[in-house]
Amino acid sequence: MEKRCYGCMKTYDSSLKVCPNCGYVEGSRPESPLHLAGGTILNNRYEVGKVIGYGGFGVTYIAWDKVLEQRVAIKEYLPSEFSTRAPGVSQVTVYDGDKGEQYAAGMDKFVDEARRLAKFTDCPGIVKVYDCFKENQTAYIAMEYLEGVTLSQYIKDKGTIPPEDAVMMLLPVIDSLDKVNKAGIIHRDIAPDNIMVTKDGDVKLIDFGAARYATTIHSRSLTVIVKPGYSPEEQYRSRGDQGPHTDVYAVGATLYKMITGVTPPDAMERRAYLEKDGKNTLQPPSKYVKGISKNLDNAIMNAMHIRVDKRTKDMETLMYELTTEDMVKLTDEGISRVFDPRKWPVWLKIAVPAMAAVVLVLSGLFAAGIIGFNANRQDDIYTELGMVRVPWVVNKELEEASVKLNEKTLSYSIAGKEYSSDVPKDRVLTQDIEGAMPVKENTVLNITISGGAETKTLPKTEGSNRDEVKKELEDMGFSVTVREEYSDVIAEGGIIGQNVDGIEVHSGDEIEIGSEIELIVSKGRDPQTQLVEQDIVVPDFTGMTYDEALAQAESAGIMISIIDKRYSDRYAADVIMEQNAEAGSTIRNTESVGLVISLGIKLVKVPDVQYMNKDSAIEALTANELKYTIVEAENENVAAGVVISQSVERDSQVAPGTSVELVVSTGPSKKDVPDVTGMDEADAKSTLSALGLVVNVSYANSDTVPNGKVISQSITGSKAAKKGDSVAIVVSSGETLFAVPNVIGSDRASAEAALKNAGFSVMVDEQYSETVAAGQVISQSETSGSNIKKNSTVLIVVSKGAQMITVPNVVGKDSDSAVKAMTDSGLSVSTALQSSDTVAAGQVISQSVGAGTSVKPGTPVTLIVSSGVEQVVVPNVAGSTLADAQSALSGCGLFASVSEQYSDNVAAGVVISQSVAAGSSVNKGSSVGIVVSRGPENAGVPNVIGSDRSAAISALQAAGFNVSEGEAQYSDSVPAGCVISQDVAGGSQVKKGTTVTIVVSKGQEMVTVPSVAGMTAAEAESRLSQYGIKVTRSEEYSSTVPAGSVISQSISAGGSVAKNTAITIVISKGPELVTVPDVTGMDAASAESKLTQSGLSAVRGSSEYSDAVPEGSVISQSVSAGSKAARNSTVTIVISKGIQSFIVSFDSNGGSSVNSMTVRKGDTLSGLPTPTKDYCDFTGWTYNGSSANGMTVSSDMTLTANWRDKATSDWVAEGSIPAGAKQVDEKWTYTYTTWSTEAALDGYTRTGNVRQNEKESGIIVYIESQPSGLQNNNQYVVGTPTGWDNDTGTRIITSTGEFREYYYWHYSRTKEYYGWGTESTGNYIGDKGVKAIGDSSFSNYNEYVSSFAGSTWDGHVASGSSKQDGGTVYNLGQTRLPFNPYVSMWFYRINIYNAHFTDYTKEFEYFQSREAASVPSGDGVSNVQHLVRYIPK
Repeated sequence: MEKRCYGCMKTYDSSLKVCPNCGYVEGSRPESPLHLAGGTILNNRYEVGKVIGYGGFGVTYIAWDKVLEQRVAIKEYLPSEFSTRAPGVSQVTVYDGDKGEQYAAGMDKFVDEARRLAKFTDCPGIVKVYDCFKENQTAYIAMEYLEGVTLSQYIKDKGTIPPEDAVMMLLPVIDSLDKVNKAGIIHRDIAPDNIMVTKDGDVKLIDFGAARYATTIHSRSLTVIVKPGYSPEEQYRSRGDQGPHTDVYAVGATLYKMITGVTPPDAMERRAYLEKDGKNTLQPPSKYVKGISKNLDNAIMNAMHIRVDKRTKDMETLMYELTTEDMVKLTDEGISRVFDPRKWPVWLKIAVPAMAAVVLVLSGLFAAGIIGFNANRQDDIYTELGMVRVPWVVNKELEEASVKLNEKTLSYSIAGKEYSSDVPKDRVLTQDIEGAMPVKENTVLNITISGGAETKTLPKTEGSNRDEVKKELEDMGFSVTVREEYSDVIAEGGIIGQNVDGIEVHSGDEIEIGSEIELIVSKGRDPQTQLVEQDIVVPDFTGMTYDEALAQAESAGIMISIIDKRYSDRYAADVIMEQNAEAGSTIRNTESVGLVISLGIKLVKVPDVQYMNKDSAIEALTANELKYTIVEAENENVAAGVVISQSVERDSQVAPGTSVELVVSTGPSKKDVPDVTGMDEADAKSTLSALGLVVNVSYANSDTVPNGKVISQSITGSKAAKKGDSVAIVVSSGETLFAVPNVIGSDRASAEAALKNAGFSVMVDEQYSETVAAGQVISQSETSGSNIKKNSTVLIVVSKGAQMITVPNVVGKDSDSAVKAMTDSGLSVSTALQSSDTVAAGQVISQSVGAGTSVKPGTPVTLIVSSGVEQVVVPNVAGSTLADAQSALSGCGLFASVSEQYSDNVAAGVVISQSVAAGSSVNKGSSVGIVVSRGPENAGVPNVIGSDRSAAISALQAAGFNVSEGEAQYSDSVPAGCVISQDVAGGSQVKKGTTVTIVVSKGQEMVTVPSVAGMTAAEAESRLSQYGIKVTRSEEYSSTVPAGSVISQSISAGGSVAKNTAITIVISKGPELVTVPDVTGMDAASAESKLTQSGLSAVRGSSEYSDAVPEGSVISQSVSAGSKAARNSTVTIVISKGIQSFIVSFDSNGGSSVNSMTVRKGDTLSGLPTPTKDYCDFTGWTYNGSSANGMTVSSDMTLTANWRDKATSDWVAEGSIPAGAKQVDEKWTYTYTTWSTEAALDGYTRTGNVRQNEKESGIIVYIESQPSGLQNNNQYVVGTPTGWDNDTGTRIITSTGEFREYYYWHYSRTKEYYGWGTESTGNYIGDKGVKAIGDSSFSNYNEYVSSFAGSTWDGHVASGSSKQDGGTVYNLGQTRLPFNPYVSMWFYRINIYNAHFTDYTKEFEYFQSREAASVPSGDGVSNVQHLVRYIPK
């Protein structure tokens, strides 16, 4: 059985008194009675251990989190200025008054900030907060448990720290503080003793908020919130400006201490010197440390500036100044700070590529200072011999032992398991080769595993018969002693409880075999207790637990005993099954009731048989009524015949007869051993060693095997050897070989001589040995009889005899130090407590082996540790006479301190109470206060009738009486607040403490007036009469309150009046109605006057335009004329704004300005003004691109003037334009006498040619494809024109136009026409279809080209259309398309080569064009002339 240590929270064997992990002595008491006792459970989760830190405002304990199964630190809010705690009590006592208020306010801050800090779990530089809660009238924080030392201790141990290392250590703290400060949390208590350096090298800030939780704005104590040297001056002032800069100062001071070793001067002292003579008493770090960088020197001084406004403002800025390569100036000189990691100094870039690296680097620095080893140990002297030293693995966990052995190229084989009280369970108990002994590589170390102390489960003993229990325990292997005590519940001879080494144990606990168990046995009732014999009704105990039965028996005044224990499927363990006295029957209270208790379903515990040999394991299972099966398996680390595993977990509770499968080892698997003959020696050794074999080499001469090659080997073949087996190889040697003599057991000199005489060099190692005498050889590296080369080195290990240790003197030392000193010396330590009047508690009184004695390692030494002055148990003397009480206390070595007081319940001369609770342990010789009764005290009762209440109570209490108040009564004669009567007459003599009841007058009875507004008259009268109020009525019209309901009351609701006071209520007659007049058409003023005269209120609504109602007159009214409306109700009238008008504005577009005009809605635009513009003709006004003339006005409009340039002359020859005149147009005239071959069109007769030469502009329309049958030659281009819009068939020609010469061929069609087609398929002319120009959805040509009406379109203008037989006639130009049966056709399309687009009709049109934009030339051109038109300047 294992228990948890309250010193380190690790588990260890329950039979030990001292924790082998930390040396904590079980049962140690807290240093202060204010602290919680070890084992206290908080929040149903945390098991409290010893105190690891405390101060004036709180205590920190190590604790075990039973939910997460990890160690934590628990901080308890316990400001000593405002609270205390009684010894042995968990509840905190809070002082009254202001201190209580400050305590509560501080506790709220404590919890609030803990919850806020819990969010910063990702900050590596501050201790993690896991939980916070309130309990015991205080609060607790559960936080990360840190193992290590404070920075203060670290500096003390290591001395000053190099500046760069100091910065690296604190960077995680600074970074974390930056995040925390930005969240609004200030630490205010940063100093080296609040920073932890852990064993892993982490640096963490602890004790957040310690100072300020215990101090509020009310507190007058400053001692807990300042640390001289580390606190800035603002913390000394109750209204100081505190913030992130406050923490910056403390961090700077901490760095200062780390680097210089000097505590900075007190901030208030610095300020005083500065104000007095301007002297700064803070020396820069460079004064103490040579070589510190100027940047770092200045950064620390800036952080510690005495003035807040000059100090480094926050952690981000501090980090920048500590790490930047930019020049850092002293604050007074000014500096611009922007944190940039790219400008960190080289040393920091190398050491800290990331913040995580700070921790890693620091871990290395820290580890270098605390991890020690013997650097002079020369294990490599064996390397050349292929040997290694065996490490000590005793007391190591198996995994750790395996790692250590593997590091040495060794392995292990578990040979069995043995019980041990000294080595914890599952650790290595023994090893067959002593540590430090040299062995060959691959040697297998045989080890045994500790089963821990052998224990047995303590059976149910409570209530059972002493003799039966004693025999049962002794049969189990325990020694038993008996101590008797009186008991009011357990019958005489029954077991009350049991202790092991003074510690209470219970059934189900695991107790080490051989332990001494002290049974506490009942002597029955205390004969000094005066028992009045009487009959008792026996309770029904069945179904109760044993503890419930004890409580029931004590309540009933009856005694019980356990007369039998049985297994049961029906009743759970520890539940009463039967009783020998029937429930409800009557027995004398001097008798007892025998109970039968259930042991529950019978279960047996599965023993731990892993690593036992098979026979022992079977024996253990069989002894526990279990069955077994055996499965065999190979295992590299478990010896043959030893149990590798068991199928049912150890310590499990199972039914008897359960089968447990044991996997038993057949040992390591055997390996194939290769044939290495003929190999080089080194290769052969390497090959065999890789298989885990131990290789022994000898040499022989050979005529057939070359020198250095293997001649033979001792083992070879399939499955020939297992790991750790020895293989001998014989290597061919060209030299003469010599046989190695056997020197084991020889003395050193003889061994050396024998080996040297045989031709070998000798190396000697000395080791302690329990079995070989000092000076004799323990072992030799080369096997005796083997042949090796001359001058080969043979290692011999010579015994130094048994190792002896000088026992240190630890008398007078504290227990922890003494245990550590003994353990460090290699001794086995146990402790025992003993009271002492001279040796302080916790210090060693004596040691079982005297200091200076030489003993073997592991020798047990018992330390007798003082438990302080001898403790005695305080007896219960309450209820005893004074003489008996003094006698009882004196018999225990205690003194009685007597005081007296009156008592109504305790007879005179009998003890009322005692200052130390019965059963408590105190120092022998202590004084116990007892209060003895003087009996009841009588006094005269004062007459308080007619007195003021408070005066009456004071008078009665001052006379020693309790006061109660009867129900206050109304009185017409006694003023309110004065006493009407008292139940004990004034002047009576009665016992002090008697309760006197007084009745106080409430004065004249008053009632609170209820609200009756809105009620009916009847309801109001009924309600008021219930209050004893009389009612009178009046009536009024009301537009808001229904007729018959209350409008108001003469005394407001909530007022206080005497009963029978009269109140007048005003009853509504409903609204007064008037006839609404017709005011539509009236002017506004008249309408308002008319409505007012009618008793109505007129309100003007929104104004509206109206074509019918004149401006200013009423268009409509909200209430119809002639209807009835409540007087003074509102009628809304709408006023006409008349007919709406709009503004027409004019944009003359460069012409003369034109004034805007106002036009009424619906009017049409006509007679518009005409502007003028030089050399231009006005062509009209447009609105949104359309002609404005005749438009209907429906909104404000802006019209735009259109102009056409007006030439002042006709065509003139080029060069005739006056200087500065503007050219308007141009053309070429010439004669073209030659033309290419005319085109022929099948079915048509060419009727003539037309030639046209003019400038184009505007929009050109084309049709999709060339006419069928049109003859084409190379000069004609057919296809979709480049740059044209294929969807609309249009191309915009530039505004400047292009000169083109067109040549048209006209054709006429002579074929008879027989009918028109339909619009859905296109329109037809003759038997050849002509598709409508543009989209087929247009019904006629003019619809399509309507937007271009009036403009020149290739020199032609559409002139109308007509229809015949539902068809459409298309006007394609100046010539109208006739619609008789014989149709004459002409075409209108162009094909322009140089414009990069092509234009053509579908069936019957074609043309040819030639460039004419420049001087025409070429075939047939003559009479060329360039003509222009212009506008004068």
